Amino acid sequence: MSQTLDLLSSAASQISNVNSLGSAVAAIGSISQLFVGNGPIVLGQFQFDNFEIPSSVDYGGGQRVVHHDYPGGGRSASIMGRDDRNITWSGSLLSADAISRSQTLDQIRTSGQPQALSFGSNYFEVVVENLSLTFRQPNWIDYQISCWVLSINPNTSKPSLLQAVTDDIGSALGINLPSTLSAVTPALQAVQTAVQAVTSLTGGSSAALSILGSVTSAQTIVNGLTQAANGQISSLTVALGAVTGASAAAGKITSLTSAAWTLAAGTSVKTYLGRIANNLTGGL
Repeated sequence: MSQTLDLLSSAASQISNVNSLGSAVAAIGSISQLFVGNGPIVLGQFQFDNFEIPSSVDYGGGQRVVHHDYPGGGRSASIMGRDDRNITWSGSLLSADAISRSQTLDQIRTSGQPQALSFGSNYFEVVVENLSLTFRQPNWIDYQISCWVLSINPNTSKPSLLQAVTDDIGSALGINLPSTLSAVTPALQAVQTAVQAVTSLTGGSSAALSILGSVTSAQTIVNGLTQAANGQISSLTVALGAVTGASAAAGKITSLTSAAWTLAAGTSVKTYLGRIANNLTGGL
C-alpha cells in the first residue's frame, strides 16, 4: 500500500497539467481507502460513506478493579465497573463537498452535545472529544476522530429485518458507481425487487432464502469485477514505477484512478451485500 502511494506521489510530481494532477490526487485518496471493511458509520446526522469509511474502528475498554492482597497470599478484588475507552477512527473526506462536510463534522465537535453513534450492529451514545482535520486539496481532507462513550447500546429502536435489508439495498443502489461496474446495478435492482415482493421477513425463512439467491448472484458479479480491478491496480503499480515522462505518467495515473474507483465502490457494495446476506440467514 505505501509503495503504491509513493509511486503515485512520484508520478504526480512530474505532471504539470492541472487536470492530470487532480486525477493523481483522487487516485491517491482512493487507494488509501480501498480496503473499507465496515458498513456506513453514522454519527448524529452525519453518515460516513464510500471513501470516508475507515478500514477499522477501535473501541472497547477495561474494567475498574481494585486489588486487595492479604498476608499468606490471599487475594480479592473490588469490581468498580466498566471503563470504556474512546472510540476512534480515521479516514478521508474525498468528494467535491469535502470542505463543507469537514465543517459539519467540526460543528458536531464544537456543539458538545451527545450524539448517537452506530456502526455494524453497535450502538453508542458519545461526545466527540477530539477531531483532527488535515487539508490536502479542496476535495480531499483527512480526518481523525475520537469519541468519549456515554453509554453502550442506548435505547435505540433497531429496525426490523425487512427494514434493515430495505435500507441496505437502497444504500447500495445509492453508491455512485463507475461505468466499469455497470453490470452491478441490474443485479442490485433484482435484489430490491425481491425485497419489495415481501411484507414481512424472518432470518432463515423461505422468503429470506429466496432473496438470498438474488444477493448471492449480485455478490458473484461484484466479486468478479473487483478482483479484475485489483489485478489492474497491481499491474499498473508496477508499470508506474518505470515511468519517466509526464505524459506517460498521466495516462497511467488516469487508468489507476479508474481501477481504484472500481475497487473502492465495489468494496462498498460488497459490504452492504455481505450484511444483507448475514441478516437474511439470521444474523440480525
